Amino acid sequence: MMKPSALSVIFFCLMLHASIGQNPAFVFMEKGKFYLECEEYYPLACVYLLDVIKDMNGEFHIAPHSQYCQKSNCWKGAFSCGKDEVEWRKRIRKHLDTIAGMGFNTIRLNGLAIQGHYSISDSVVVDLVSNRYLIQYSAKYPLCYLTNDTVRFPIKPSSFARQGDLFEDFLQIVGEHNAAYPDKSLRVTLLTGVGGLQKHVKEYASYLSYMGNRFKHNPLVMAYEINSEPFGLGYPQYEAGNKYEVAQAFSYWYAELKKVAP
Repeated sequence: MMKPSALSVIFFCLMLHASIGQNPAFVFMEKGKFYLECEEYYPLACVYLLDVIKDMNGEFHIAPHSQYCQKSNCWKGAFSCGKDEVEWRKRIRKHLDTIAGMGFNTIRLNGLAIQGHYSISDSVVVDLVSNRYLIQYSAKYPLCYLTNDTVRFPIKPSSFARQGDLFEDFLQIVGEHNAAYPDKSLRVTLLTGVGGLQKHVKEYASYLSYMGNRFKHNPLVMAYEINSEPFGLGYPQYEAGNKYEVAQAFSYWYAELKKVAP
């Protein structure tokens, strides 16, 4: 006979699915616990870093973080994760298989978060920008990548899709892993923002709305990490005395994301 707690969970699942059309493949919460397929789910997360590589055709692709890969012979300190999109994806997939084999069931995805960018010299707000990307050096040396800390691309409404495509690429690889190893499936927490966002409150809310809309039907997305280490949202000159401002911003961002991705 089922325990009362088990019956209550099943009843809750049925009510949840009936009321908001919740896909049972999504992770959800009830009374402080996570559930998946109406069974208790304990997330054991591993941080995984991505790089973005601009290839020789000007297209952007995801790749494992360069320091996950072997050093190349191109020049001192250069790393190689493969020569093209096919090899980069294979390397990510291999990493995911290894991570799941170690017992992790959740990936905290880092490397694609945007940030509010400032000109440090005069503290002028510049724009929302992506993290830096690597540039493939040349057809002659496909394993060589140039790294330049100043190379960023702005995240505006017209380019939200490009950033969303990068998240989509990763989720597709996770889906391939889950199809091959259904007993070791993974869910993903998307880190969407890092420092300097409190001066871009509305712009970042629009970004979160876009991402929430785009992935609201994808059960691989377990959660969104709106910001990492919120005390460090901006540079020191913006931190003193603005805790209320930061709290208001987080409430607004959460509400806007929740509207589209319940």
